[in-house]
Amino acid sequence: MQIIPCEDNRQTFAIKTRNGIFRIPFEMLEYVEVINKTVSLHLADGRIHEVTAALADFEKELLQRPEFVKTHRSYIINLKHAQSIAKDGAVTDSGHVVPVSRKRRGKLYDDYISCLLTPETGV
Repeated sequence: MQIIPCEDNRQTFAIKTRNGIFRIPFEMLEYVEVINKTVSLHLADGRIHEVTAALADFEKELLQRPEFVKTHRSYIINLKHAQSIAKDGAVTDSGHVVPVSRKRRGKLYDDYISCLLTPETGV
C-alpha cells in the first residue's frame, strides 16, 4: 500500500516514493492525478510527489474526507483548493485545471457548494 495513515494525527498521511517517505498534511494536498500508473500528488506549495500505484490505492483514505471529490476517473481534487468549478474543469488555487467528467459534474457542483457553506472548524 502506498498511502500510510498517521494514526497519531488524522490530519496527515505518509507516502512512500522512490525518493523516501513523506508526511503530507491533507490540507496541503491540492489534487491527485494518475497517468500511466504514476500517481502524482500536487501540493499547494507547488511540490509534486510521484508514486507508482493506482488511484484506487488513495481513494479510500481521501474520499472519506468531505473536502476530497473524484472529478474524473484519473483525478481527485481537494475542494478547499478549488477557486472555481465550470463545465470544462475545476481551477485550483495554483491555476491548474482539473478535468471534470460529465457524469460527475452534478455531484461536484453540490459538493463544492457544501464546502463553501461549511465553516472552517480548525480541527
